[in-house]
Amino acid sequence: IRHVALFDSSAGYDILSFSPDGNVKKIEVKTTKGGRTTPFYISINEITTSADDSQNFWLYRLFEFDETNERNPYFALNGSVEDLFHLKAVTFKARAK
Repeated sequence: IRHVALFDSSAGYDILSFSPDGNVKKIEVKTTKGGRTTPFYISINEITTSADDSQNFWLYRLFEFDETNERNPYFALNGSVEDLFHLKAVTFKARAK
């Protein structure tokens, strides 16, 4: 298991892991204090990574997060973020003309 985001912010996921059968798992973790359906931010790089390697991409969604609680609710979904969530563009990259 490797916390990739610590040394490669362009990887498109946070953690490199493996399933019990040895398959690669690229894990992106998203956390909010709100409920299960609370919207969260995700980068275009993370979305692209999930689409390019949907079989190995996993999104772990922690919600109702409480730092004082050792057990926080979460769910994990495998596949392309575009297939799993409704996406709304909220940020743009601008370059001078």
